[in-house]
Amino acid sequence: MRQRLGCLWQQWRGVAYLVSSFIGDRTASIAVLMLGRLMMGPAESLFLTSAMSWGIATLGARRTGLVMTWQGIAMFTALGLGAPAGLFVMGRFGFQGVAVATILLPLLALCVALSQAEAAPAATGGRASFLGVVGLVWRQGVVLSLATAPQAVLGSFIALYSAAGAGRGRG
Repeated sequence: MRQRLGCLWQQWRGVAYLVSSFIGDRTASIAVLMLGRLMMGPAESLFLTSAMSWGIATLGARRTGLVMTWQGIAMFTALGLGAPAGLFVMGRFGFQGVAVATILLPLLALCVALSQAEAAPAATGGRASFLGVVGLVWRQGVVLSLATAPQAVLGSFIALYSAAGAGRGRG
């Protein structure tokens, strides 16, 4: 279920990107683009958490480290392949092509996710409340958010900076 929701949010992010490319007012266009970027966080969290949970449920808690390793390898492979692919799409089809790819690729991910076997149901027992879990991890979450926010901001706008022609002839 979370995979579906994550993929749907990713597709809506692509729709926001596509809509932003048709808006004539620069401020409104950037606002819609930023809305799409904001949608990416929950979408990735939903998809990646459900994929991790599926892997752990399938292989068992003793192999959690292996599942996390596989997930890390998949994420860094996606980053490594996605950057040149994104540049190719951007060069060939422009930003609207990137937006369309952002709409279609989550659909492919959803098809792959749905083709996987269901994980065994979790053992019944006491289940921690949502607020109880938040209480356990909120400090680490805040630290992680604050530590990665500058990278996210730079990553979001470096492409716009380059596309505007800034920094040409440097480096």
